[in-house]
Amino acid sequence: MIDWLVGYRKEWLRPDIIAGLITATVAGALGAIGAGCIIWAFRNGGLPIYVMPLVFGGAPLVNVLVTMIIHPPKSSPHPLLYAGFMLAAAGAYIVLRFRPT
Repeated sequence: MIDWLVGYRKEWLRPDIIAGLITATVAGALGAIGAGCIIWAFRNGGLPIYVMPLVFGGAPLVNVLVTMIIHPPKSSPHPLLYAGFMLAAAGAYIVLRFRPT
């Protein structure tokens, strides 16, 4: 049993596994910060009808952009991807610009 644990621990010292652990930890921390920001928005008077479209429209944008930076695509992305970016950004702008006061 001890030999198995020692051998298993050596597997964890590979650089690719350590990098994955660090990346997963940072991603989890950023997710927790994002959840805290949603709660903060609600506590400061944000209504779900305004907050949630921004969250569900903005999170995929950030996800795709960060993923494209970390793992650049081998070929140029389809132009509809950029059209989707613009539509999501325009939707977020409209929600923020024309909110009731």
